[in-house]
Amino acid sequence: IVKEMMVLPVVSPFAAMLCTILGYTVLLVVLQRARRRVRIPFIIWIGLGNAVAFCFGWHVHEKAILMIHVPLLMGGLMGGGSTVVGPTDTWRLAVLANAAVMPLLFRAEELILNWVILAAGIVIHAYLLDIDIIRAQKWWLVTATAPQFYGDFLHHHILADNYWFLPLALNSVMTALLLTQGLSLIMRRIDAA
Repeated sequence: IVKEMMVLPVVSPFAAMLCTILGYTVLLVVLQRARRRVRIPFIIWIGLGNAVAFCFGWHVHEKAILMIHVPLLMGGLMGGGSTVVGPTDTWRLAVLANAAVMPLLFRAEELILNWVILAAGIVIHAYLLDIDIIRAQKWWLVTATAPQFYGDFLHHHILADNYWFLPLALNSVMTALLLTQGLSLIMRRIDAA
């Protein structure tokens, strides 16, 4: 059942399918052009393909980002495709994935646990991928977690119980924008390789 939204535009499944096909076409052209110059492991192809489906898919939810995160993390940890999908890309995606699934723990008594899980995930991924969080990545960390911070700590004080959907919408939009930006950076790096 599809519900009509009062605030967000309604995107038909057909329009989502056309955008997904266009996104896959661009990705395949970029990957095929780079294939002769650089070896890109299949697991990286899977992660990038899932990123296209996530960005343009008709039914997207927070857990779907794990379809992108897991293959790219495995590729990053195995050292595959290190020239095109480096540790920084993988860490950024880990932060984004952790922040995107935060709304799944939404009760007040889970608030502290939610932020502890987010912090632990960020630190563990930084350690595994040898990333200096403070020096190089603080802007990504702040941008990816800002919508959830707003929803957990500020929204109730600013808008009370009005616009209850706003924190979720902000989280979804920020996830989509950051993922699209990350995917475009990776695709440009692949095309230039």
